[in-house]
Amino acid sequence: YEWLETNKMYKVAILLSTFNGERFIKDQLISLRNQKKVKIKIFIIDDGSTDNTLKILKNFNFPKKIFKTKNFLNPVKNFLYLIDKVPRNFDFYCFADQDDVWLPNKLFYSISQIKKYKADVCGCRTFYTDKNLNQTGKSILFKKKPSLENSLVQSITGGNTQLWSKKFNNILKKIKIKNPASHDWYVYQIAVLLDFKFLYIKKPLVYYRQHGNNVVGSNVGFLN
Repeated sequence: YEWLETNKMYKVAILLSTFNGERFIKDQLISLRNQKKVKIKIFIIDDGSTDNTLKILKNFNFPKKIFKTKNFLNPVKNFLYLIDKVPRNFDFYCFADQDDVWLPNKLFYSISQIKKYKADVCGCRTFYTDKNLNQTGKSILFKKKPSLENSLVQSITGGNTQLWSKKFNNILKKIKIKNPASHDWYVYQIAVLLDFKFLYIKKPLVYYRQHGNNVVGSNVGFLN
């Protein structure tokens, strides 16, 4: 990691949308808190949970801000709301889902790759797991180079893997598209449309739990 500033602790804003996530959310929170060599703050919007999700969030010890629910009943709108509300004073920004588990070097490795390749946005592959985090495979290895043409027909990285710079975040804040198909595809399309460098990391850095209630699943197969 010689291209990183040796003593800098990068500040990362994690944007987390939750809804009735009590079953798995503590595992995710622990994995966020265990991120190495970064300073994080988690910005959370809950979509009107009726279980113990908010109680778990409030009782968990880490720097956080919980926004009052807007009852969007739509994770994409929740993430767009967080982009709009999260302060501009972080080095990097990223999405998080409530039921994943991140490898401890997920953020630091992503930052190191962005710095190494002078990129603005990145995303990576994931390990697919069952509900008990037993690995069942890896996400698709996309081989086409990130481009505007490619972005029109497919999203190559899940939002749960994406990370972007302060410079790109300032652009996202200015764009007011109300109903994109998905927040991760939206980030990819905006990046390549405006000539920001989008880096596709082939190394999986997230355990992507498949449990039957995912808003978006593994995205495998011709129809997907």
